[in-house]
Amino acid sequence: MHEANLIKKEDTDSEREHPPIQLSGANLAGANLAFADLSGDSFRGAILRGASLRGADLTGTDLRDADLSSADPADLRTTDLRGFFERAYVDNARSVRIGDTDVRDADLKDADLRGTKLGGADLTRADLRGVNLTKVEELTQEQLGQALGDKTTKLPTGLSPPEPWTIVDDTTPASGATEVALDAVVRVAFSERMDPSTLTDSTLKLSDTKTGKQVPAAVSYAEESKTATLTPSEALLGSTKYKAEITTEAKDRAGNKLNQGYSWTFTTVSS
Repeated sequence: MHEANLIKKEDTDSEREHPPIQLSGANLAGANLAFADLSGDSFRGAILRGASLRGADLTGTDLRDADLSSADPADLRTTDLRGFFERAYVDNARSVRIGDTDVRDADLKDADLRGTKLGGADLTRADLRGVNLTKVEELTQEQLGQALGDKTTKLPTGLSPPEPWTIVDDTTPASGATEVALDAVVRVAFSERMDPSTLTDSTLKLSDTKTGKQVPAAVSYAEESKTATLTPSEALLGSTKYKAEITTEAKDRAGNKLNQGYSWTFTTVSS
């Protein structure tokens, strides 16, 4: 297969350094396009079954009629798909096929998914805040329950947010952050006011991804901002990847558990 000269996100500044790529109708099944800057490129009608698009920038990408469905799902985790779906609708495209595509952790905030077929898609931890789902086809209550979202999400007729609907609104450091200070604290903002007694070092944890060792820490909660803070008892290690996790045992004031457990990673600055 001919390999396109794709530029990785980290190799670009704020301005795109390559002209749009025309790969309409190309067979890119199984291709590794992870972290590529695909913004503005044309993949119209392309076969992308099983392709890895993890972390790729698809803002404004023309993916009309592209086939992303597969028994071996395309990996779209952490991919910014907002441009993809907005373009798909604005250009009056035929329904975009997602099928069994893995959209876990994808950022879909404010996307327009009208006309999109989401049957079988894994939406676990996908951020659907503000998404217009009014004409989405095949979306199930189970899929909606997999996803993060809030009350601004416009839902299809007959679907309502699953209860409880308490979610993680924001995290610090952000998911995937690098060069994080060794004295950093971990913060988790929730959509609802939480029961402080359920926010402990058992429900909000930080661990070294390599060794699995949990970082000793104190956990506090600020009622006004609905934010839990984990403060490590010792400095973090340099050049180390950490995983922060909040479990479903964290409950809101009404006793509802967190809708989905949530975890993310970040990497510290070199010491």
